[in-house]
Amino acid sequence: MPRLSIHQRERIVNLYSQLNLENVEGRWNRLREAAENEGIIIGVKGIRKLMNKWFETKTLRDLPKANVLAKISITDLKRIDRAVYRDRSLTSRKLKNLLNLEMSHRSIRRYLNALGWKKIRSKYCQVVSKKNRLERIAYANVALAFNDKFFNSIFIDESTVQATKNAYKIWNKKFPDETRLGLIEKYSHPESVHVIGGISRRGPTPLIIFKSKFKSFKTLSTNYLFTNNFTDSLNRFGFTHLINTFLRPFIHQSYPNGHRLHMDNARSHVAVHSRNYFIQNNINHFKTPAQSPDLNPSILFIYFFN
Repeated sequence: MPRLSIHQRERIVNLYSQLNLENVEGRWNRLREAAENEGIIIGVKGIRKLMNKWFETKTLRDLPKANVLAKISITDLKRIDRAVYRDRSLTSRKLKNLLNLEMSHRSIRRYLNALGWKKIRSKYCQVVSKKNRLERIAYANVALAFNDKFFNSIFIDESTVQATKNAYKIWNKKFPDETRLGLIEKYSHPESVHVIGGISRRGPTPLIIFKSKFKSFKTLSTNYLFTNNFTDSLNRFGFTHLINTFLRPFIHQSYPNGHRLHMDNARSHVAVHSRNYFIQNNINHFKTPAQSPDLNPSILFIYFFN
């Protein structure tokens, strides 16, 4: 709806006086109808705001807009900035009570925007324990001291991929014959497969796609394998079976003179059965610190793949 000119505003005030609408029930609706007959398009809410401003200020011109930072001192701005920096989950209501601010919640949000703060969806990350922090630092220092380029390293990891499609928002339109009202079908247990593979300086390992229990393997191509049975967890026996299937041939072919195997500390990876298997088959498992997915490039690849 376009803004009204000063002439149109004056005409609405004159109509109010001519019709003697003071203390008349439904006066704003009647005044709106009279304004529409004059060719002035305005809603009831706009009529009420215009007349209230006329009663209070006796002016029809737009009032000067207040400066965003004019009502608060620099000290209070710094207090707000420090409080939000310490606790990112503070709301405008909590800020007002915490700092005893004499202003509305909306004004506090305006000041926060002026300070550069923006509300975003919460994102979480793993808290690393003090013990693992020290191990991470020691690991990094050793790599720096020896100028490690990881030429003989193999990084492996496994993941589960679900055949689903999710969207935060969708387009919706009402149709006479549609009864679902924009609902998307969602299965309780969507179809999913497990994937395990690795990367190295000398190329990727074969990629295994399976639905686990490891009873029957069917070769799809040179680098892809598939099983027809499903279980949710990868135990130590299944893990060593997979290592024997896709990793040992790759090590013998690409790293005959020595290698280092990097992987996370999942239960099936560090079990006694798995450790004994590595020793018996001359697989050099190079243990990495716990809570350190950033030290394994294959985990980052699977994250973006998912």
